[in-house]
Amino acid sequence: PGYPNLSWWELGLCFGFGVPIGDWTKSFLKRQLGIQPGGKWWVEKYDFLIASFIILAVTGVLLPLTYYLIPLAFYLAVHGPGNRLSYKLGWRNSPN
Repeated sequence: PGYPNLSWWELGLCFGFGVPIGDWTKSFLKRQLGIQPGGKWWVEKYDFLIASFIILAVTGVLLPLTYYLIPLAFYLAVHGPGNRLSYKLGWRNSPN
């Protein structure tokens, strides 16, 4: 079962626009709060998911809670270990 009442291309558009919009919004807010470019902020890891979910809601797609929690849990489970592994393999300059 897929996302209710949403085709794959509509879902792709919501997440496709959510990624840059989330990043731009986060960068704008960091500047307003005086956080230096490249400085760490808790939103760094979630900006694209938050923006994508907001875009889904604005388009009238209200999903069950699990549809939000599963991508978030997957991201949390994969992101940190993936960064550390890529650092050990020499693909990244820092483990974070």
